[in-house]
Amino acid sequence: VVDSNIVFFSLPENAGISDDDLLRRLGEEYYVKLGGGYIRNNKHRAMLRAVTHLETNDEGIDRALEGLIALCLHWLSNRVTCDSRH
Repeated sequence: VVDSNIVFFSLPENAGISDDDLLRRLGEEYYVKLGGGYIRNNKHRAMLRAVTHLETNDEGIDRALEGLIALCLHWLSNRVTCDSRH
């Protein structure tokens, strides 16, 4: 097992929120900064990069995860509501 403070991830193609919007809103609404634009290819969206600093505690990590989940769920609930109207 390797301990690391770096996590790379990408949103699915049909995420409905752009990487730039996600990064912007995480910063504005949750005070979480992530990097993006790594490992691009024709099959996948850009990889996003989350890195914790030495001062980051469990509460900070929880806030980042809550922000990611909330923004993705917000998009999903809006999409389901819109789709159900058709």
